[in-house]
This record gives sequence, structure tokens and C-alpha cells, in this order.
Amino acid sequence: MTSKEQKKFQKKKKREKENRQQTLRQREARRAIAREERDQIKADQRIDKLQKDMAEFEQHFSLEAYKSMDESKLRQLEKNVEILRGLEEEYMEETRKKIDLNKKLEKEGHTSLDAKLRAVSQATIEQQKSDAEVGMGGSAECRVGTPAKPVTGVGLGTSGGDFAEVSVIKASDVEENS
Repeated sequence: MTSKEQKKFQKKKKREKENRQQTLRQREARRAIAREERDQIKADQRIDKLQKDMAEFEQHFSLEAYKSMDESKLRQLEKNVEILRGLEEEYMEETRKKIDLNKKLEKEGHTSLDAKLRAVSQATIEQQKSDAEVGMGGSAECRVGTPAKPVTGVGLGTSGGDFAEVSVIKASDVEENS
């Protein structure tokens, strides 16, 4: 190759390289725009969902208020909605249990409030007696401290981590009520 041909070849290579770089920049610009649009759509969907969830709990904010909130506030609101749903579920479960107990007591013939309270009280006393016979609900005096020597053994490893030593000083006797 001659010097002229080499220069032409180098110019051609340089032009091709610049064209590739230009194409890559344009492609990246289009991708960035598309990425921003996707992110905006996701953010709008998130805010719409949060707005519906909050309306479920009679908390109404404007769309602008949600959009002006930073990420941490939105996350906290979403967390609060989940907590409220859990509490609501727990409340519904407790209500269902109360209704079931009421129906059970009525089937057993306890129709007045007094009779129902006496039946529940008696059932509670019987449950406590049976728990005492099994050894539940007792008390013991104990001492907690750190062990004098390192604790090692199966499943504990040899890292010498923090362990506590518990020893029973005195256990109370369970009284038998027969």
C-alpha cells in the first residue's frame, strides 16, 4: 500500500468509527428516553395503587401530593397500608371467633349475657387447672451469667461467641387441686 492509500484507509476507518459512535450515542439517547418513560409509568402506577389503597382507609390525598413525596415517604405509606390491612384482618378474625363462641354458647343453652360469662369463666378456670397439672405456668428462681469457660459443642462451633449460662436455683412445687 502506498502512503495515499493508507491515508484514505485511515480516514475511512476513522469515519466508520465516528459513525459507529454516533449511532451508539443516538441509540443510547433513545434508550434513555424509553427508560425514563417506563420509570414514569411505573411511578404513576405505584402512585395510583397507593392512592386506591389509601382511599380504602378513607385517607385522600391529591395526585400532586403523592408526586411531591420523596421515595421514603411513599415507602412508609405503602408499609402503613400493609400494617393496616394486617390489623384489619386480625380484627376480622377476632370478630369471627367472638361470633363463633357466641353461637357455641347459645347452642349449649346459655342465652343470657350472665350465663355466657359464667360459662366462659368456668371454661377458663378448667383450662388453668389442666395447665397447672401439666406443669405450665409455674415459676422458678434462676440466675443468668456468662460461662466460666468457653462453650463448644455440636452445632455451636468454636468461634467462642457470646453465650449465657442459666442455672435453676429453686423451682416452686406445683400444688395439686383434686
